[in-house]
Amino acid sequence: MDTAMCGVHTQAVIAEAGRPIIFGVRLKIDGNGKIDEIETIVAREKEFAFNAEGLLKTENQKLERVIPPKERVAREAMIAAADGYFLMFNKAPKVEGPFAKPCDRWENGTLTTIKTSTVSVIEGAEEYDCSPNGLVTLRHGPRRFLVDEEAGVVVAYVRFSSLLPDFHMFRIRNGRIDLIQAVIGANAGPINWDK
Repeated sequence: MDTAMCGVHTQAVIAEAGRPIIFGVRLKIDGNGKIDEIETIVAREKEFAFNAEGLLKTENQKLERVIPPKERVAREAMIAAADGYFLMFNKAPKVEGPFAKPCDRWENGTLTTIKTSTVSVIEGAEEYDCSPNGLVTLRHGPRRFLVDEEAGVVVAYVRFSSLLPDFHMFRIRNGRIDLIQAVIGANAGPINWDK
């Protein structure tokens, strides 16, 4: 893991000029407990699947809740599960994600793992299936990971399709991903990450 990613991560809905935005922030805390670095990703109303009200309805998911030790998995396994998710955006993926049944995926506040008329889903996909199989977009790098083993959460920071600043939070229980929360920002220039 890149040590620059160490710290605290959260997401929230806040107001900007009277309009709601979805805001994700990573804070790097130094050895003295002071903020050493701040990184943000913001999704506004024009961004993919934007639904601030929907994100507010997910507050009961308690991503920061400490889970029992018997439900935890090792840091390396958590990173491998998150990394593998992005490798699945391929015509013929060579990996299979460790997804629970059911698994929910929320993107910019929109639940994207159910079949509705307003959310485009993969042809033939099952409801509450977090697998992106069938969607093809090959470049999501570089990826950086922030891991909280006690909460069973790994956050993957990516440039989705090499264009969109994005983070995906994966909740892992008993070795299975049962929840994904993503904030996907607008197309942006360089974000000062190594390639």
